[in-house]
Amino acid sequence: MPNKLRKSLAVFTPFAHFLLGGLLHGAPSASSAALQRPAFLNGIAQLETGTIDVGRPCAKIGRRGERSAWQISPEVWREYCQAPFTRASSDSRLAAMVAAAHLEWLRLSLEQKGRPATPYNLALAWNAGLGAVLTGKAPPGAHDYAARADALYESLTRSEAP
Repeated sequence: MPNKLRKSLAVFTPFAHFLLGGLLHGAPSASSAALQRPAFLNGIAQLETGTIDVGRPCAKIGRRGERSAWQISPEVWREYCQAPFTRASSDSRLAAMVAAAHLEWLRLSLEQKGRPATPYNLALAWNAGLGAVLTGKAPPGAHDYAARADALYESLTRSEAP
């Protein structure tokens, strides 16, 4: 592992290392292999902030203090990363890794509870929270968000197909 990557990984919590381990070492689970993470996360960034180039810092701050192209909340950031939350706006690479770790946690959690980790369900959990998906109590606006994310994901994966 290159020294620069090792150094950047030092800011992640052990939980994030666990979640990111397979992603970083090219060993996603069979069920996660079907989901094209970059396309999904790019779609979420477009919905959340209108960001198309996720490699650039995003200074937009949400109503509840969310930061980055993916509008990561302070609580979610702290779950995966030990770096100050303010870095979510200035370090797009770090924010992308937190977003990927959170997506992996959502995927694993849905599957553990017997729910399919479809792009729709993942987007619904991203927007309304995992509990809202598991209890069936996500608000109508979150379902609209999930439908838009699902359609955007389909469009992005179609355009990336050879």
